[in-house]
Amino acid sequence: MKSSKMFTFLCAVVAVATAGHAAGAQNSSDMTGAPFSLVAPACTVTAGVVTAPSAGSNCHQQPDIQTITLYKVVLCGAKPTAPKANAATDISACKSIFQKDAGQAITVSKTATTPLDSASTHRPDNATYSYVYVEASDTMLIKGKATFNKSMGDSNGLTTGSTCWSVALTGGFFNWSNNTQGSMPLATKCGTATDATYASTTVIWNSFDGASFVNAITNLPLSNGGTTAVTNSVDAFLLSSTGFLATPTGAAVNLPNGVARLGAIMKLPTAVTVSDATAGFTLSYNNSLGTQISTQTLRNAVQNVSKFGSGPFDMTFTLR
Repeated sequence: MKSSKMFTFLCAVVAVATAGHAAGAQNSSDMTGAPFSLVAPACTVTAGVVTAPSAGSNCHQQPDIQTITLYKVVLCGAKPTAPKANAATDISACKSIFQKDAGQAITVSKTATTPLDSASTHRPDNATYSYVYVEASDTMLIKGKATFNKSMGDSNGLTTGSTCWSVALTGGFFNWSNNTQGSMPLATKCGTATDATYASTTVIWNSFDGASFVNAITNLPLSNGGTTAVTNSVDAFLLSSTGFLATPTGAAVNLPNGVARLGAIMKLPTAVTVSDATAGFTLSYNNSLGTQISTQTLRNAVQNVSKFGSGPFDMTFTLR
């Protein structure tokens, strides 16, 4: 007989160290064999000062605040079938452990553990599971700042200074967004120090690419000690409101592209076994590199910080 004890869901952040500062490769649709450090090159920081990435490149650091909205967490014994243009992810053989149609917003913090709504959590059957399927909102709140080793400019070079920070942005900043249709969205500000405008920017995922529409990334490495072998990886998908793979009919750089949620199939490095002794589990959203500092070429004679965007989709799952 199964234990009747409550199965509690806890979500916490785990600081993750990564190795190397290789060039970013977020635009690749298949990251087989890639180290985590290739996906999320860490900023070079000396005594709290960030070495400015070369114009047009990026680096990653931990944001002050990162908020995600979680809808669904499911345990699977075998890898679910990925979503298609006319079908949702097949999790029919999996066991739901959290589902809330309205979603639950979670502020990721190293110092806090956030319990999810107990009415939305479910105890899975005693069994061994090798995969976790997660659905989250296609929007994320990021509040970040950085002091650089030289004077920088905001998204459009209107303000300058060695310190740059995120600002609130009406309508949000689409991940696939560029200046070919005019000025960059004003998502940052620079000066000698942060001021009252320092706030979270809403980042909206409408593509996994910075130059075109990409709705899936396979074998995306999760933080695994910075190693090359992808023993712990995730397949990420942009989903429509029906749960199908998002498929826009045309180019839409600064539009939603029919994306409503992010979906992810995470391969666990070691299978987990739920037993009568299992009291709960923790899904950790690792955000030590949770914000991407993106820079562009010179604008108004300065190198600009276009955004403090979202970092890698990086999670860890453990039983309690």
